[in-house]
Amino acid sequence: MNVAQAVYFVAPQVVEIRERPLEPQKDTVFIRSLVQGISAGTELHFYRGDFPSGMEGDLPGLSKRLEYPLVYGYSNVGIDERGRRVFGFAPHQTCWYANEADLIILDDSISNLDAVFLPNMETALGILQDLQPIPGETIAVMGLGVVGLLVAELLSRQRWINLILVDMKESRRPIAEGLGAVFINPQKESLAEAVQKVTGGRGLDRAVNVSASASALQDLMEVMAMEGLIIEASWYGSRPVSLSLGGAFHRRRLTIKSSQVSNVGGHLGLGWNKKRRMELVLRALSEIQPRRYVTDHFSFAQAPRAYEYISKGHENTIQVVLDCEQP
Repeated sequence: MNVAQAVYFVAPQVVEIRERPLEPQKDTVFIRSLVQGISAGTELHFYRGDFPSGMEGDLPGLSKRLEYPLVYGYSNVGIDERGRRVFGFAPHQTCWYANEADLIILDDSISNLDAVFLPNMETALGILQDLQPIPGETIAVMGLGVVGLLVAELLSRQRWINLILVDMKESRRPIAEGLGAVFINPQKESLAEAVQKVTGGRGLDRAVNVSASASALQDLMEVMAMEGLIIEASWYGSRPVSLSLGGAFHRRRLTIKSSQVSNVGGHLGLGWNKKRRMELVLRALSEIQPRRYVTDHFSFAQAPRAYEYISKGHENTIQVVLDCEQP
């Protein structure tokens, strides 16, 4: 029997490294972890305790019901017993067993650090497919964490799209401008006035909210054009969301649509499935090479410190990784 070192969420803001016995099942492959990505969105809900206790664990290696103490995580890059570099939607632990079908084989065009972004790139592509941008439109992305930046990367590659990126961290400005987008910091300028200026008073045609902020979603509603579409891709955990729907939302016939990565939107047709989307994800990782968004490295043993660090919301932090080869 192999034993993994695993990250356990024990209680709100309490993270421990514990041993986790591993029982190999028939036809499974053993993988040793190399590097893991921490989600500064989803995983912070488990760190802070504002997740729906008892919710179903829908990824390999998770408990059927998620409640303390629990393991979590879904971005694990490793090497299997045949020497192949692989990606697995596995929790934060130093090794694991997986069915061959649950592993994604990585070729030489995707580095380990690029592969860390695989789940978020899949999320970003799903958002883009739900958004269905049209040439000539003005589109905003609210919230430039990892998912927001990847959505921006994808939109910047769409021809004839006018892109606006919104975040309260001024450190995101040079990134946005490097993508050819207009950057708006709502703490420094009026979002409404800036959008009116960029669009000539028309408002936004489409927008994506990945800020996990209800007030940001409300602000987007106020700057949308008639019959505008907002893709809401944030996960709010157990936090209630309150919106005012009696003004712009009602009179401008706005649409707010959820986007969630577990399924492929039915509007894409029968020719689309998760396998086809994953092929596109790997191509996007190879071309975009998002490893430049890795800002902080922690050893696996430093995982408790890493979550505490992320929870403080440092200005320059984007993607934090756990390095299993770092002492």
